[in-house]
Amino acid sequence: MASKVGTSGRWLLLKSIVTAIICHPLMGRLIGLVWANKIPHRGNRIEVPVGGDPRVNAMLFWGIYESAESRFVQRYLGNDLDVIELGSSLGGVSCQIAKKLAGRKKLVCVEANGQIHQLLRRNVLNNAPDQEVHFLQGAVDYSGKDTIELIMGENNLSSRVDDGAEAALTKMTVPTLTLSGVLDLNKMGDYALVSDIEGAEAGMFVRDSQAFSRCKRMLIELHETIYNDKRYTVQALIELINANTGMILRDRYGSVCVFEKQDSNSKEYSQK
Repeated sequence: MASKVGTSGRWLLLKSIVTAIICHPLMGRLIGLVWANKIPHRGNRIEVPVGGDPRVNAMLFWGIYESAESRFVQRYLGNDLDVIELGSSLGGVSCQIAKKLAGRKKLVCVEANGQIHQLLRRNVLNNAPDQEVHFLQGAVDYSGKDTIELIMGENNLSSRVDDGAEAALTKMTVPTLTLSGVLDLNKMGDYALVSDIEGAEAGMFVRDSQAFSRCKRMLIELHETIYNDKRYTVQALIELINANTGMILRDRYGSVCVFEKQDSNSKEYSQK
């Protein structure tokens, strides 16, 4: 056992060193220069913000950017369901979803960050021009407010709801929406959900469980978070999803999980 642990630790160390080298800002700037800020990524070209974080360029180019989500999209997401994607960011995963659907079903991309919304639209429509895609700007929120403050991440590609603890960081006021509202607006029937919304997912499972009656498949990155003064770990969120939506864990890589509606043929997995 000690030998296995030691080997695993050495492998993780080597992996982190290699990642640090190939995703160094200098490497990212070179990639951005060579590809004119339209970075090859898993068969697509992803336009990135001019003057943005060069490490994102490198992560896109080497396929490290949202790699677990990308693998699960290819493995589990078919073309039999409409798809809602919450937290589309630049559209790296969105483009893969659109190509999987291949004109058979529609894709709804929801992104809160208005600074990258036009980039998202261009990326998806340029890489999948024949796919039906709808774009919404808004943040998933169940407070009853019409707008909320988001704290922007270091590279302005990620954001999270402001909890009042980091007043010095850049903020943005955005409209709010709920999963049920997105379903109604787009007249969705049965659907698949892809989500990465930095902890806001807890509100969906606590306050909007009825929206999952039509959700057949879900690919989601879960985040440890506090909702209504209660802390939810990733494992607690998994248990909440099972209890409130009837969906079971099908596959998992770290905090990125695949759930499916439970039936007699379903099998639960607990992969790390």
